[in-house]
Parts: sequence; C-alpha cells; structure tokens
Amino acid sequence: MNYKFAVVGKNVSNSMSPNLFNWMYKKLKWDAEGFRYDAVNVDNEEDIEAAIEEYKGVNITMPYKKSVTKFIIRDESIFPNANCLIHEWDGWVGRNTDWGAFLMTLYDEYIDPRSYKFLLFGDGDVSKTIQKCLSGNTEVVNRDKEKFQLLVEEQNDPAVIINCTPLTHESPLLNSNIYEKHILYDLNYHKSAFLEEGKSNGNRTIDGVSMFVYQALSSICQWQAKPSMKYAAKTIGLDNIRTFVREQLSNT
Repeated sequence: MNYKFAVVGKNVSNSMSPNLFNWMYKKLKWDAEGFRYDAVNVDNEEDIEAAIEEYKGVNITMPYKKSVTKFIIRDESIFPNANCLIHEWDGWVGRNTDWGAFLMTLYDEYIDPRSYKFLLFGDGDVSKTIQKCLSGNTEVVNRDKEKFQLLVEEQNDPAVIINCTPLTHESPLLNSNIYEKHILYDLNYHKSAFLEEGKSNGNRTIDGVSMFVYQALSSICQWQAKPSMKYAAKTIGLDNIRTFVREQLSNT
C-alpha cells in the first residue's frame, strides 16, 4: 500500500506542510504504517508528472496549479484549479481543497457570507475559487493598490477585505486608516504587514492558519476518505493543530 504524499512546487523546501502532515501522522500513529509527507521541488513544469509518480497523493502549489491539467485524467473540482491530486487506478485525478478550507474558516469566525461584501486583492487561482464560493458577492482588484484603496474607502458598510496574493511584507492598502468595522483577512499564514497595520487601526484580523489547517485536513479526506479526516480532527483536536502551526511559525 502506498502511503507517500507530498507538496509539489518551485522552492518548496521551506514549506511548513511536511512538518504539519508528519506531525499529524505521528500523533495518529500512522507513521508506523509508513505514512510520509515530502516536499518535492520541481524547476520545470514538464518534469512534474515524473517527479510525483512514486506518490499516492500530492498538493500542488505555485506556479504549477494549472500545469497539472495537462496530465490528470479527470478534474473532479468545479473550481478553477485542482490543487490536490490523488493517484487512482487509472491515473491522476484533480480535486480542490481551497473552497472548503475557506468556508470552514468563515464558519469558525462567525462570518455569514450573506451579511458582508467581500473585497479581494488579487485575482489568482485561490481568489477565483473564493469568488465562486461567494456566488458573486465580491469585488476584485488585481494588484492595483490605488484602485483597491479607493474601493475599500468607498465601502461604507462592514466588509471582509481579503489579501489573496503572496504579499506579506507590505500591505495591499496604501493607507490602513480605514473603517474600523471592516474585517481584514490574509490568506497567508506568515506574519503579515496587512494584518499588523489593521490591528493598529482597530480592525478585526484573521490570518491564514485556519485555512492552512483545513486544507491539510481536506487533503487527508481526499486521500484517505472522509472518516479519516474526521478521525484526525477529533483525535488530535483542531485547536492543538492550530497551536502546532503557530509554534512552528514562531520558530521560523
């Protein structure tokens, strides 16, 4: 039985995913059965399929989320990209873990998608998935800070402002002095200038840790079936998983 999994992308050697998955496997005592999670660096998109042939399942990250469509036999996701692959008897099958992770984070944060407007900075794969989740209750600006600042300042009702780019060292906003009722959400789990400035302004802030955790649990669901995901979440505990991630972040 193949219990080997991996995150695949360019420059993923420092990814936190192997630490999280292998820690969960140890907590669940699955490591004794041979469960293992690696980081696989791929420099050229034409090398992806050969690089992952030994694995049962993989998480695909930038810049290869669209590249995998060239060799998967089925895309079972209704969303714009397949970021989670499972190797079935007839080949690789594509699925998406972003949508569930995003909606579960909103649920945990008591955010009703029907009660807020969502303002998104960035129009990449994850952003497009979120737009589909929210059924058009979004306004999107693709990396134009001046335009995004104007959009945020024109929003008089409380909104959820989301950074959907890898940008962490600088904010997508030119001026963080915005309406205090806005909620600031950064999909990145690393420390974010966007959220730090938001806290200073009195805004409620949400980082990407919960989404990262739910993406991992959703991957387990795709690779080992739903009961495995529920077992993992219940046995380890969601708060314990989040705490582990935050401790790892504090050490980097």
